[in-house]
Amino acid sequence: MDDAAGRAAWASALAYLPGAQEAAITEMLDAAKLLYEGPWVAERAAAFGDFAATHPGALHPVTQKIINGANGFSAVDAFRGFYKMAEYRRVAEDFFAEHEVLVVPSVPCFPTLAALAADP
Repeated sequence: MDDAAGRAAWASALAYLPGAQEAAITEMLDAAKLLYEGPWVAERAAAFGDFAATHPGALHPVTQKIINGANGFSAVDAFRGFYKMAEYRRVAEDFFAEHEVLVVPSVPCFPTLAALAADP
């Protein structure tokens, strides 16, 4: 957590889960990053790219930047992403073979609107 209010809220939530324990989830976080920053953004461009191109300014600037970034990925990147995601899937399957649930905070802190505008 990056702020005291966030840490307090997380600690309060964990009080309702007395058996909770910390777990290493680096690969799961890497999988999420691959979905949101990797070749999967090409899927979003396929869905919204034409709209974004014909309606400048209609999308949030961050969304527009993500869609524009899709052009930098190749079919080779997509297949490499699929192979990597298969590895991450096996890690998640192993994790959930031993754990019933994974609980994580939705956000690492409670950012202000100004902070979000500066660094979405």
